[in-house]
Amino acid sequence: MTQDIEAALADAARQARTGPAPGAEPGAGAQEWNSAHVDRLIREGALEAAATAIDTTLARTPQHLPARLARVRLTLARGQEAEAEALAAELIRERPENPWTWLCQFQVLAKARRHGAAVALFRDGLARLGPGPDAAILVNGLNAPLPAFPARDQIDLLQAALTVAPEDGPLLIRLAMRAHANGNGRLAVEMLARAEQVVATLPAHALRLKGQLLPLSHGMARAAEELARQREGGATDVETLCRLSRFAAAAGRFDLAHQALHETLERHPMEWRSLYRLNRLFLSQADETRVYDRLSALADGPAVSPAWRLQFGLFALRAGQTDSGRKALAELTTDPVLGATSRSLIAALDAIGPPRPRAGVLQDRHVRVVRQPDARATLMLFAGFAGFCQVPDLHLDRLLAGFPAHVIYLRDPHGQAFLQGIPELGPDETAMQAALARLVADLGAPRLVTMGNSAAGYAALRNGLALGADRVLSLAGFATPSAGDPDDPAHSRQGLADLFPGDLARYDLRPALAGQSRTRLVHVLGGAYRPDLARARDLDGIAQAELHVLPGVDSHHVALHAIVEGTLQRLLAEALTGPEVPG
Repeated sequence: MTQDIEAALADAARQARTGPAPGAEPGAGAQEWNSAHVDRLIREGALEAAATAIDTTLARTPQHLPARLARVRLTLARGQEAEAEALAAELIRERPENPWTWLCQFQVLAKARRHGAAVALFRDGLARLGPGPDAAILVNGLNAPLPAFPARDQIDLLQAALTVAPEDGPLLIRLAMRAHANGNGRLAVEMLARAEQVVATLPAHALRLKGQLLPLSHGMARAAEELARQREGGATDVETLCRLSRFAAAAGRFDLAHQALHETLERHPMEWRSLYRLNRLFLSQADETRVYDRLSALADGPAVSPAWRLQFGLFALRAGQTDSGRKALAELTTDPVLGATSRSLIAALDAIGPPRPRAGVLQDRHVRVVRQPDARATLMLFAGFAGFCQVPDLHLDRLLAGFPAHVIYLRDPHGQAFLQGIPELGPDETAMQAALARLVADLGAPRLVTMGNSAAGYAALRNGLALGADRVLSLAGFATPSAGDPDDPAHSRQGLADLFPGDLARYDLRPALAGQSRTRLVHVLGGAYRPDLARARDLDGIAQAELHVLPGVDSHHVALHAIVEGTLQRLLAEALTGPEVPG
């Protein structure tokens, strides 16, 4: 998405690096020096030839700055990072007014992955140089090393650059892109608004980002209306239509959401994003059958991409077309990107067995109840966007049918982690919780357990606390929508920013969990997946939280592994039929 800006800044950085450096000493050495030639020798690994050119120039003019800067780069290319840092620091001491010395040391620190020191030096250099062309050289020099920095450091560096170039349109857009990728939607909205004031027309990638950020700047309802106007004006590209479908569903405009979805499938049937949105919007069973028939006719075509096939497989499972869904997944098991997901889901389906859904599961409702004779508990299942970690309810019910428990299957048509409630149960979350409390009382079982995966795991905890549940089973969920680990995928950070706008403290469930003795959280996560491990640290010190770490699991889809290994079945048995655990 940022290719245009990256290319432009790369060109600027190259021109700045290979042109004459300010402050170069006059003389024969300076006249014969060729920065572009020496840099090319270093890049191509001809280090001895580069050393000869540098030494020849410095022998004639020892203080020749471009040659001394090249010597730093040569030393760094030889792997002598400490020596390169010392040489660069010496240049800054001698020539603190020269931007090339600061840029040289910055690049050395970046290459050595000393990110904190690099950010501090960059800020110091900008403060010394002040606004103007010299600072611009340092700012342009950000381009090459910036992607190697952690996301938060990238934002710090770009914000520092804006202090000396506050009306630099490409910088503003670039910061907006980085902020959005790091889950800071508010900063992204602010930067795009500033960029629109200084550039004639936003480039295409910035316009796409502006569309993504509409809910933050206008709210979901107005964002859906704006995209509907754009569609009426002729904007029928896949991004606009998929985004309209999502925004409209979040705003409760399910009619508009379905219209946009069907238009997406009609206009862009081979776009995997069309199927991705299909998997996240609930249709009637009759509608799913019609859509499946249309898509299955395309499934064996030559234009099918692996991503499309995965989304088709997930939809086929949800539509009750088990053989077709498994076939699509089986064709992806060796794919280098999607193979792990396909293998894990197939293994989970094998562990559960062929689907045998009870009658209540098959209803066209967002709240479905399966009553069990002699039930000792009620299990309330909060389904995520594609079921329970991509396992549809009609498959999962075979596993749950073996327990003496009523099961309440819940779907969230808004796609907002149940924060807006379920339309069948009232206009908002409070009404939903009151209706669920009445339903639980009517079922009459003595114990209540809630369960969910990922964002639905948060919903299971949030509503479990509100309803006084005895246990909450959260698989790769969270108790607070914190930023988590810097290694968290960009889509995860963006998703959290979409679901939890504004002050994150008001979504923090830790005080409520720690302040009561009834509800116990059982939190399951993969032992080799850093983002979820980082979020689990949010539960440190909370006695009511119990962690179950599956060793070696390096995926957010820990629920699939828990099914295969029997961990989920064991935890359900303990929660639904085991002895009471005191708070």
